[in-house]
Amino acid sequence: LSTFIVGLITGLVLWGVAYTILDFVETGKKEPWYVGIFSAYSNGRFKNSLFTLFMTNLFITLWLFAFIIPAFIKGYSYAMTPYILKDKFAAGQTDIGATEAITESRHLMDGHKMDLFVLDLSFIGWGLLGIITFGIGFIWIVPYYRQTKANFYRSLVANN
Repeated sequence: LSTFIVGLITGLVLWGVAYTILDFVETGKKEPWYVGIFSAYSNGRFKNSLFTLFMTNLFITLWLFAFIIPAFIKGYSYAMTPYILKDKFAAGQTDIGATEAITESRHLMDGHKMDLFVLDLSFIGWGLLGIITFGIGFIWIVPYYRQTKANFYRSLVANN
């Protein structure tokens, strides 16, 4: 239960960060960190964002019961869900369902899961550097990784 709660809180924060970074990529607008963390849940989006996060984690967990490798593949299929949800909110679609956002992420990632996997592999050295510096390096590495992932999403959308 404690792992679930910690995972949910971490997911909530990371989705807020994804929204903030995507805003920065699109507009160049910088928000204070404490505003950015909760940007996914402002303006009446809390229930929808929370439910979509819960459903994404539930689907990945259910795939874990099948096998570990399919769960990783599905995790990469669902990786663009927060970005899609943010774009839908920005377009004025506040009634988007959790499964709809997840399905769009699956379609968007068709043929691109390996690209994201290779991108994640390219950050292994940065992660080791962050560990060697006793976590201090992650102050710069995590924003760099999140920005790279947002740019990956934008390039996928532009190509599709």
